Amino acid sequence: ESRINVGAPTLEGFESEVIVDENQVQVVTASAKDPNGDDLVFSLSGNDAKSLTINKEGAISFLRPPDYEQQPDYKIKVLVADEEYITSQDLLIKVRDVDEPPIIISPASLLSITENQTDVAKIQALDPEGASLIFSLSGVDSPLFQITESGELSLRASADFEKNSNYYVDVNVSDGRLIATRELNLLVEDL
Repeated sequence: ESRINVGAPTLEGFESEVIVDENQVQVVTASAKDPNGDDLVFSLSGNDAKSLTINKEGAISFLRPPDYEQQPDYKIKVLVADEEYITSQDLLIKVRDVDEPPIIISPASLLSITENQTDVAKIQALDPEGASLIFSLSGVDSPLFQITESGELSLRASADFEKNSNYYVDVNVSDGRLIATRELNLLVEDL
């Protein structure tokens, strides 16, 4: 017996523009109705659709957490189809910038220097939002170290293997609000 399809499915449950916080994966859930009660299939299209997914319940989410500094908005089409018709709606997803802590790039946690040396390492760090960085030290052996405004870490006195062959110091990098810390273990090589 043939049946007459009385109309296309309709999309609902979301605006044409949504805002999500940076690093948030869940975007929005679309819902749809079909005048015939047909089973519906959701899909996404458009250039930015490759960065997102939609499940059978209509939940749209990013495949990887969005990064405002990489891409501040995404334009996609949300589609819903029954056996005969496809309905689509444009969706603009705006990513809201969120203050993130600085990132310490180098050095690695384990370092070595030769005896009688004072220079330890240049701390390389960046702030995702481009804020100025403030370097500081903490930890067990921190009084034995100093760090410059540009991140040059050094011992206050020359390393002496016979007195201390191992140092522990935490390097803290702040953007004025958030702090990243790298625990350093400094091994002194005997000459």
